[in-house]
Amino acid sequence: MATLKMSSNRVIGGETVNSENLSGLHLADGATFFYRSGHEYDDIFPSWDWRMIPGVTCNLGDDSLHWPTADLKKGAEFVGGASDGTNGCAAMDFHRDDLRAKKSWFFVGDVVVCLGADVNSTGDQPVVTTINQCLLKTAATVQRAGKRKSLGGANQNLEGVQWVEQDGLRYVPLEPEALRFSAASRTGNWHKVFDSPAAPKADVSKDVFTLWIAHGTHANGTKYAYSVAPAGKTSSPLLKVLSNTGKVQAVKAGAGESGWVGAVFWSAGTANLDGISVKVDAPCLMLMNFSRVTVSDPTQKLETLRVEIGGKSEVVKLPRRSDAGKSVEALGLQ
Repeated sequence: MATLKMSSNRVIGGETVNSENLSGLHLADGATFFYRSGHEYDDIFPSWDWRMIPGVTCNLGDDSLHWPTADLKKGAEFVGGASDGTNGCAAMDFHRDDLRAKKSWFFVGDVVVCLGADVNSTGDQPVVTTINQCLLKTAATVQRAGKRKSLGGANQNLEGVQWVEQDGLRYVPLEPEALRFSAASRTGNWHKVFDSPAAPKADVSKDVFTLWIAHGTHANGTKYAYSVAPAGKTSSPLLKVLSNTGKVQAVKAGAGESGWVGAVFWSAGTANLDGISVKVDAPCLMLMNFSRVTVSDPTQKLETLRVEIGGKSEVVKLPRRSDAGKSVEALGLQ
């Protein structure tokens, strides 16, 4: 199972209340968790780096990790998802202090593709996107140039990586990335999670696997692309990143009648998606396969969306009120 937690300016992403969730500021910033056994994160939280939550792009500063009252609804409005009942995608126009990023996720079968574009920061702290931070259950393995090697140790640079595996999951960089890796014991205390007499007083040590992408300080338009799938799962050539920009993020999976394309249009415009011209008159999410076109409006504000695919167009009526933001099929384009 893969889970994703985002927040917009329509919801409260999290709170620090009654001395609980003391470090949870980034838990709704695109947190992405991966489960095979359900025990990947058991009691890891006192040993966690709470600025390196899986899936999150974050400044590695020393600011408070508490949720300030004034910050409860500071998210952007373009946050949401789309599903055709089998596959789906989600997008988050991420804003946090001086950090901005266009983040999207594509869920296709048992593969999750994670894209980021326009990662920008004016701060002096390093910016990272964490791929995963979980319990170290098995030896980590890396493949470079077709050769496999076991990994160990803390804070290592990984260059020329084809994939990294640990505890039955494979992490594949889909673009050249400045990958960093750590497999080491980490020590922390439950009091940074919740502060009450019931919190254990003794420090806790856990063996933790962390894999992340380093964007550097003063990140200026950097990006990332990676997939997560069961170990041994090969994604090429059936998986392809079609676009990863601040205008369009899109992924293709499969071929022919089984082919599928998911796209995030961050602005109105036209994109060439694997040889197909697609035009929209407003930002939206779109899923296309051989027989269906599905769209959604993450802002939950649009009443209609004009879509043109390969010269064929339709004005799609979008759900409103309590159904705003839901996916709808463009029946005239099928």
